[in-house]
Amino acid sequence: MPGAQVVDLEKQQDVGRSRALRNTLTNTIATSITTTLANTLTSTSITTAITTDPLDEPRLGALRTLFDFSAEQMQQVRELSTSSAWCRHVEDCFQPLLTEQYAGVWPALDLPTPLAASHCWALFRAVCSTVGRVGDDGYSIEEIWRLLATAPAADAAADLTAGAAAAAGEEAGPDHGTQGIMAVFAVLCWGTMLLQPKLTWSDPTVAACLAVHELPAKRDTLKMSFVRRPIPAVFRGFRTALARHRLPPRPAAHDAAVLFVSTINYHSLRTIGKVRLQWVDSMSCHLKFDSRTRSLSLFRFPTFCALTAIAGGQGALFDEVVRAVFSADDEGDRELDGSLQLSQEILMSYRLLFGQSHASRGLGKTLLREMEGQADYDRLLVGLCTQPRSSGVVKKLPNSFWPVSCRTFDDNLQELDSYTLHDDFPMLGSRLAALQEFNLRQQPSKLRDLWRDRRNPLQWYTFWAVLVVGGLSILLGILQLAVAVVALAQSIHPLVSP
Repeated sequence: MPGAQVVDLEKQQDVGRSRALRNTLTNTIATSITTTLANTLTSTSITTAITTDPLDEPRLGALRTLFDFSAEQMQQVRELSTSSAWCRHVEDCFQPLLTEQYAGVWPALDLPTPLAASHCWALFRAVCSTVGRVGDDGYSIEEIWRLLATAPAADAAADLTAGAAAAAGEEAGPDHGTQGIMAVFAVLCWGTMLLQPKLTWSDPTVAACLAVHELPAKRDTLKMSFVRRPIPAVFRGFRTALARHRLPPRPAAHDAAVLFVSTINYHSLRTIGKVRLQWVDSMSCHLKFDSRTRSLSLFRFPTFCALTAIAGGQGALFDEVVRAVFSADDEGDRELDGSLQLSQEILMSYRLLFGQSHASRGLGKTLLREMEGQADYDRLLVGLCTQPRSSGVVKKLPNSFWPVSCRTFDDNLQELDSYTLHDDFPMLGSRLAALQEFNLRQQPSKLRDLWRDRRNPLQWYTFWAVLVVGGLSILLGILQLAVAVVALAQSIHPLVSP
């Protein structure tokens, strides 16, 4: 019996050790799980903090200042949710302002020196605020800079009179005047998206000048004396240079040109005209076509046009700048709301090129799929270029996006098979007409291209109807001839047989 008691004691000891080991393992696992969860939560919070964009408020503030949005319009801007693409693009353009070349601009405006491109929105807001208050009274870029340099950035244009501007010029001093003037010119370009300014020059011995990326030739720059002229005159000077680079002339007022969707949709341009697209950053190059390279330029930030349409325009001075670049000096052009009309025409041109044709929408999806990886990819292009009018995406877009002539009596989008140049596209119609004329001159060289060539639907249906009916007639004629030959052979055969 003593031996049995010893065995029982050993068993109890083994059970005790097993329980202790199990408890230890349980506690270790629980501690490990707790630590892992804590680390996960901490990592998640850090990730959330990193992915949360701290620039939303500066960007929204800049948009509010640039477009003078009301509270209701700001709600539409937040619902649009694609404005970040344009903001990221502008922040990329801010990079030259971070260099030593423009270091003196910030203390002259009583602004903190920026450590990142996103900090330059303060300068953007100051310039836009001043320009918005001066109106279209003929102020120059130099006067805008003087006003900024002698007033706090928050209310840089409190008292804007010609005398105040002249007094500001005496106090501001010439130290950083050139850099400040260049910065003001740059903000005007970014605020209208008409041109992309050049802010750096490699040769310090060369005198500073106003230059834009759309005009790479040195002869197409403007002297610094232009900064003393009214702001619209500066942009009109660039329009003259752009006209030398094969921009199509405006047609006469009596020319009632008609634009046919079947001729200028992208599927027709691609298959018949062998046209390729080039996405650009300035509205002045939108629909610019180079017939030598068969390259068509399209503005890649329709959200900027959408913001202008929501705001109902950008103010009198910006409207005058747009008219200086796109319009001729006639009474009809002066009646147009420059920035609003241009933005609506650009938005409608996407529908004309892509949205109204099923085949073009398919090509649009392929093109946009290649752009998805880019940081400043504007997702509004998806709704404009790849969705039919009946889709919910297009129906949800504000009616203010479209020109008045392209709306129904209920103020909804109206898409037609043809558009009138002067009524529907008074600013961009000449470029669309030049593109249509080029495509009409092209002739298909293959049978497959003949099938795809639907520039003239009546001619296409007539050609293929004649081909099909004529082909069937010839086939029936051959069959009849074959039957006749067989019948003749059968009638002759009994005569020759014994």
